[in-house]
Amino acid sequence: MFPYKYLTIIIASVLILTALIMISYNAKQASETGFMRKLVLETAWPLENLKNRSLKAIKESWDRYLFLIGLEEENRRLKKKNDLLASQLFRYQEGYLEALRLRKY
Repeated sequence: MFPYKYLTIIIASVLILTALIMISYNAKQASETGFMRKLVLETAWPLENLKNRSLKAIKESWDRYLFLIGLEEENRRLKKKNDLLASQLFRYQEGYLEALRLRKY
């Protein structure tokens, strides 16, 4: 009946017209949970869920990265303090050994 080259345009027009009719039908109703609303929400939910999980994973990775940077700084500070305390301990041990040697004489 119609030429084959117009088939895509006809199908798209019918789908758009159907969508417009459904939207106008739901707009007339006062119900919050209309068919179109449910359809859109049910269709969009998996994509929204995927987006939320992806953003949550990115946020957790970023938080872990910042936490590790903080740990690296603390690790450097503690290594310096450990070196200082080790040198103090060495000096005290040397002093103790010197005191023992002096007591023997």
